[in-house]
Amino acid sequence: MSNLNLTKYELTEITGKVRSSSQVKILRHLGIEVKVRPDGVPLVAREHYLKLMGVYDNNHREVKPDLSIYGT
Repeated sequence: MSNLNLTKYELTEITGKVRSSSQVKILRHLGIEVKVRPDGVPLVAREHYLKLMGVYDNNHREVKPDLSIYGT
């Protein structure tokens, strides 16, 4: 991944909000660790978000879904 943090577009997609203060409130409600820059812009580490969403395990390995139930 080239970006250390989620982009403003990704934060908007996750929260459904454009305003930074609203995004921070929703992210915290969802249990996502968020830092706030001095200008009010929320920062969410991409790796943290991906771990919470189950994309990576604790050893930083990508988790592959088990598709065997579909006969693949």
